[in-house]
This record gives sequence, structure tokens and C-alpha cells, in this order.
Amino acid sequence: MINENELIPYTTSALPAGPWLVFAPHPDDETFGMGGSLLLASDQGIETTVVILTDGALGGDDNAIVDIRRNEAKLALSVLGVKEYYFWNLPDRGLEVTDALILKVVGIISQVQPQSVFFPTPMELHPDHRQTAALVWKGLRQTNRFTGKAFSYEIGTQGQVNYLIDISAVIEKKNQAMALYASQQAINNYIPIVQSLDCARTYTLPKDVQAAEGFWKYETISKNLASFTLENLRPYWQFANGDNLALVSIIVRTKDRPALLQEALQSICEQTYQKIEIIVVNDGGGDVSEIIRPFNGVNTKIVLVQFPTNLGRSKAANAGLAKATGEYLAFLDDDDWLESDHIDTLVKAIEKHPEIKVVYSGVRCVDGYKIPLPNNFGTPFDATQLLAGNYIPIHAALLVSVR
Repeated sequence: MINENELIPYTTSALPAGPWLVFAPHPDDETFGMGGSLLLASDQGIETTVVILTDGALGGDDNAIVDIRRNEAKLALSVLGVKEYYFWNLPDRGLEVTDALILKVVGIISQVQPQSVFFPTPMELHPDHRQTAALVWKGLRQTNRFTGKAFSYEIGTQGQVNYLIDISAVIEKKNQAMALYASQQAINNYIPIVQSLDCARTYTLPKDVQAAEGFWKYETISKNLASFTLENLRPYWQFANGDNLALVSIIVRTKDRPALLQEALQSICEQTYQKIEIIVVNDGGGDVSEIIRPFNGVNTKIVLVQFPTNLGRSKAANAGLAKATGEYLAFLDDDDWLESDHIDTLVKAIEKHPEIKVVYSGVRCVDGYKIPLPNNFGTPFDATQLLAGNYIPIHAALLVSVR
């Protein structure tokens, strides 16, 4: 049974450490999404920089709407106590994650040197909101200077939250700031919508908390954002399924190929199937503890088997099997990787036919840049052909454990 307090906090938290760097997709998102927190940050002397990515050109029919929204943003930011802000003037509803934009995000992070970076939750509806999340996340992972924490915030929808900030003391001032976006109020009832979201976030809080803003605090940026989002949703699926997912043990053999090992582990952690243990067998290679550490997560645990000298592929595989505890077994050597739905597809297939003890998929061969090569594996099972030569790569198969 997954209880409510495992899905959402029952207490509010202090403001994250400053300086803050806030990325807003459009002029108004910073105020609607986290205006109360920005006000509290100003009251506490936290230095805050806001970056508004798009020009908001599709937010009205007035020919001067870009200038109107920019002026509204300046007034609202002044009320919120934000002195440092930038307008990047990217096309509204045309935001794309490009190398140039990622470098621009890296640049502003290096310039501001924030301790807390904020971006919209990846579960927002508006495509610019979701693209902003992906863009900022990639920027965070490419900069070597960020040592703080990343937070996602809600704008128009409830996302995943593990961090609530009580904004009761600044409700009226947030309302004043939101009202300055008059051009947007003419389009939709944004103020009561935001007020409803802020009120809904008090659901698990004491009665005297009138409004709260919700965030997701990321403890690390070691994985991609999609992986984190899937992992953080797993408790909801657990509740729905009664946690009846079978554990899959994936044995990864490696030796002195840290970059390849990292890519292989990343592909496991990106699986849509959410109950996996990884047995890393280091067959006489250099220490991989720091490589595997970031991949230990909510839905994946890693067991490391370390040999001081090389024992060979067979003994390494047997050592991994000896440590595996899953109902199903799979192999993935460090120079291979899995498509995100690989394990889920195989588990569904094997559970649909319980009389079968092994299932396998097709395999694409690619070069170092993941460009397809002509020699692919995807032949239907044929016992005679299997005697002539192995046409089933080991990482294509899922096996029922005989424990």
C-alpha cells in the first residue's frame, strides 16, 4: 500500500538556497507558476535572475502584443522584487531544443552561478513549457559549474511535487503581480486558475496554510529528465498494480570501458519497465564505483561484483547470475544498449505465454554514433538453424529464473 505521505509532502519547506535562476517559457509564467516564492525570496534577500525565453507573440491579436507583454513582465517582476531579468525573444510555440540554445543556457548558468535553478514541470501541457524543461535540463547536465539543485515548478497543471512552499503571507501581492498581465487576463481566467492550483497544493498541509506553490526537487542531474519523470511516477503505478511487477535482473559485464558502461547503464535506467536490478560484474578492470553510483535510483538498484583479475566472460556471467534475485534474467554487455521499451516488451511476451522460458527480440547493429548497419538480427526461432550458428545475441533474450 502506497500512502499519501509517500506521494506528496505533509509539511512545507524553507526557501531553496540562493542565488536563484528561473526559466520561464513566456512572459507571465514566472509569476503564475512561482510568484509567491519569488516574493518570499525577495523578502529574504535572495538574489534572483529570471530568463523569459519566448516573445509571447501568440498571446493576443494586438500587433504590439510582444511589446505589451514585455512591459507587463517588467512591471510584474518589479512587484515581485526581481531586479535581474532577460528576454530571449524566441518564437512563441516554436521553442526547440538546439545545441545553440543549450549553450546559451550553459552560458547564463555560468554567469549567474545559481544554487537553485527552476524550470517548468515536464508534465505541463503547453509544448513550450515542456521544451523549456528539456532545454534547461540539458544545459544543467552540460555545465561543469553547477553545484546546486534543480527544481521544476507548476504553471497551469499539477505535476509531480516533493517540495511545498507556503505563500500564504504574500497571496495578495502575488495577485497584484498576476493582475498586471492584463493582456492575458483578457484571454482566460488565469488568476482564479492559478489561485485554484495554489489552494489545491494545501491539501496535505495544516489548515492555516491558505496557499502553497509546488515544486519537484531533483537531488541529482545524473540521468535524463524522462528517466527521472518515469521513476518518480512509479509509486502511482505500484498502487495501481499492487506492486505485482516481477523483478528483472540485468547482468552487465564490463572491463575498462567506462564510457561504454555509462551508456549501457543509462539505457537500462531509461526502461519503461520500472522494476529492475542491475548486477555489474567488473571482470578485473579499474574501479567503476563512481560510474555506477549515479544510476542507483528509485526503480533500479545496482549490485557490484568486483574481480581483481580477469576471469573471462563465462565466469563473469556466472558470478552475475549468482547475485541475481529477479524472476527474470537478462544480459547486457557494456558495449551494447537497450531501447527504452525492450524489457517491458519481453516481460509482457513471456507473461502472456507462461509455458515459455525464454523470449527474445530483434537486434539492430549500429556504429559508435548509433547509425544503423546492415547486419541486423531478427530471425524467428528455428532449432535447426540455432544448431548451425547462434543468431540470437545474448542481450536480445529474457529468461525465466530457475531459482
